[in-house]
Amino acid sequence: MFENKNQLENFNQLLKRNLFLSSLSAIFILLSLTVFYPMEMKADKYSNDILTIVAYAFYGLQTISFALVIVTFINGISLQKTNRHYLNYLTLLISLSLFAVFGYELY
Repeated sequence: MFENKNQLENFNQLLKRNLFLSSLSAIFILLSLTVFYPMEMKADKYSNDILTIVAYAFYGLQTISFALVIVTFINGISLQKTNRHYLNYLTLLISLSLFAVFGYELY
């Protein structure tokens, strides 16, 4: 009885952590898009040094976000096999939508 309760608590903590990581990934990608795209890479309006710094920040945030999406997607798949829960579905939905955003950016 005690082991089942402990396993359930661990599973709930994993679900919450996975949801937090996927939300953090969504925040990072939104932050990178709001910082980078309004500048529209106008060299005459901004200096090249500022554009370089913003480009590095954009790619850094995109890399962090992509890594978090991959981790949360893999964790979501493995947790889905163990037990079906609505938080896990939400995590997988966020991960798939972020993969769609990355695919659109590559296209």
